[in-house]
Amino acid sequence: TARLLNYIEQTSGAQVKPIADAPDYPLENRFYEEVSNWQQRHRGLAPIHPPRATDFRTEATLLEPLLHQIEPFTSPRCRGAVNSEIELRLSAALPLLPQLAATTRALPLRQAFLALDFDEQRLGRWRLEHKLVQALVFRQYCADSLPLTHGLDRLTQGVESRDLRALLKQKFPSGFIIKTALGDCSGAEIDSRTEAALAWIESGARFAPGPGALVDEEFIVQERKRIRREYRVHSIEDRIIGDLTVHRHQGLVAPGERQGPNEYVQRILNALPSGIVAGAHLAWDVALLEDTGFSAIEVNIGGLHTRWNPGFHASGFFHHKDYGAIYTARLLLFLESTYQCCIQVIADAPELFEENYFYSEVADWKQRFSRAIK
Repeated sequence: TARLLNYIEQTSGAQVKPIADAPDYPLENRFYEEVSNWQQRHRGLAPIHPPRATDFRTEATLLEPLLHQIEPFTSPRCRGAVNSEIELRLSAALPLLPQLAATTRALPLRQAFLALDFDEQRLGRWRLEHKLVQALVFRQYCADSLPLTHGLDRLTQGVESRDLRALLKQKFPSGFIIKTALGDCSGAEIDSRTEAALAWIESGARFAPGPGALVDEEFIVQERKRIRREYRVHSIEDRIIGDLTVHRHQGLVAPGERQGPNEYVQRILNALPSGIVAGAHLAWDVALLEDTGFSAIEVNIGGLHTRWNPGFHASGFFHHKDYGAIYTARLLLFLESTYQCCIQVIADAPELFEENYFYSEVADWKQRFSRAIK
């Protein structure tokens, strides 16, 4: 963005200057600051940094108001039986299409949850999609759920860039990773991303504004786990969808292999309060460690990304180009058995070829699985 603005200045003669003047929107405000800083760098000039903030409050102190919101929530951990028939007609779902930021294969999933009166925005109040908030909250209720996690700016305030690695090695003697607090940032390349982030910070290219609220943190530092393989575990409210647990990256799941990660996640779910699990659609990235234990690496929160990625789909498996219909069909069967309802998928919009085909595939797989169960 900075290069583009400088190009516009050079070619038009107009001065284009982004001004960060909306501190109530910390992520956007910081982006404007960084664009302005990079404009200066690309011109060969030193960035003009505002004074660094100082805040010696602990993360635990900042977490308390959020816990006071979560804990008084009194709805049941799992809603009761619906005892009704639900039709998922593609023709009825068409008004939802413009709201989907991801693939339209997420459409039946969103339609099903809305039909069951799930609120895709409720968990957004807790900001659990922010990985620092998520880790602090989950560890509050189950200490061995997510790895030890801190916000980078609060952890390193007052520390010179040359002393950064030494501080992090001291805080995380078994190793650490650095990743963004929002967005997808796990996977095999996490070590190279960590090294790139460290080199960037040590070069002085990143201005650390100082700590603010928990959700102001752009990066988190997390304890490094020695991982043998990773699983994706899916849950609805306080229950595991047992047959949807798979390897995150590749390979078939062997018979009985799902038991370990499923039992691990179920134990965490049992410890979480109703304010988190009620109405929640979660997709867990769970690591089998070299010592044969388990650890949740992060939790994808369905329905929280409504602004950018609407539709309850915490997991990309539900709109995978090859397996999306299979996963959606299994999920619908789980919803039927859990909430005592009958869900019928009807492809009745042939003018929308891809969406119509996907609905027909979901209906077909659902029927196959139903026969197998019987």
